[in-house]
Amino acid sequence: MFESRAALAVELVSLTPECVASSCACSPLQLGDQVMVGTTPIHPDGSFAQYATVPSMFIAPKPQNISHTLAATIPFAALAAWSSLFTFAGAKSGQTVLVHGGGGPVGRLCLITFDCTFPA
Repeated sequence: MFESRAALAVELVSLTPECVASSCACSPLQLGDQVMVGTTPIHPDGSFAQYATVPSMFIAPKPQNISHTLAATIPFAALAAWSSLFTFAGAKSGQTVLVHGGGGPVGRLCLITFDCTFPA
């Protein structure tokens, strides 16, 4: 029988204020903050686990004006956008970037990420 080591889900949003605690003094997050999390694939249960411990670089505050459902879709799309622009395409300041599908979630985040990283 084949045993898969891939996580079942890689995004999560805190639903209860008790979920978030930060041990880093420089973190802007406080106990009780709602967050979006992109978990790492090393956790076998992914975001279906009862508890998740992830590096702080995978955690971002959840905007108050969006639903938990929408917030849960952002981390993976943001990682795909960042990887597409900087890891695979090697985008640099001063370049022009053509993003096909800029209206979709990953394409839109590519446009936002590139614009915020290299403002005009």
